[in-house]
Amino acid sequence: FSIPKLFPMVLSTSNVGCWKWQGTASTNSRASLPLPVDNTGRATVTFEVAATLPGRLQFETSAGLIFGNGTATLGVCSVTSVGANRVPVKGEVPPGGTIDMNLDLDLGFGQISSDPPNRKFLKLFGLTTLSTTTTVVCPNGTQVSTLDSSWDWLHTDVPGNYKVSTDGQTIEGSFTAVVPGGATIDSVWKFTSVRE
Repeated sequence: FSIPKLFPMVLSTSNVGCWKWQGTASTNSRASLPLPVDNTGRATVTFEVAATLPGRLQFETSAGLIFGNGTATLGVCSVTSVGANRVPVKGEVPPGGTIDMNLDLDLGFGQISSDPPNRKFLKLFGLTTLSTTTTVVCPNGTQVSTLDSSWDWLHTDVPGNYKVSTDGQTIEGSFTAVVPGGATIDSVWKFTSVRE
């Protein structure tokens, strides 16, 4: 194999964690209209490599625990929702959570690439379907039902605004937004690289 002079061999290294990430995340959603609602999805999870792409890695949830709880008021009735504990499994479709990050590697493209090497995120989210038990308590009685519901536990609208820490060992951040209709989303997360 001949290496052309135009693109000589380059060795590029990065300190960004590339095996597993472990940590916690939670997302709280609150709204006052059309009725007061307060839901929180939580996760303590491990992410493992799911795909290797040029200069980046994709991770998916592979272990841990995801759960949720919420409250709402419906007139004179109170509503509680409990998302049952769920253990994520690697290879689920769709995955419960995804991290897609640049590895801060110089791939040798020079001026061809408009984006210099960086450690920003392309995807950073967690959304899991949980068996959810909802209990409605009213003055004239109580009703209980169980259905599958989606629980948001890691949320950001613009992943590229976040990046892996300088030492390559921490993914940490928070995101707050007010969505149409006045609902508020607050998400916080912290994951640490695990050595192989």
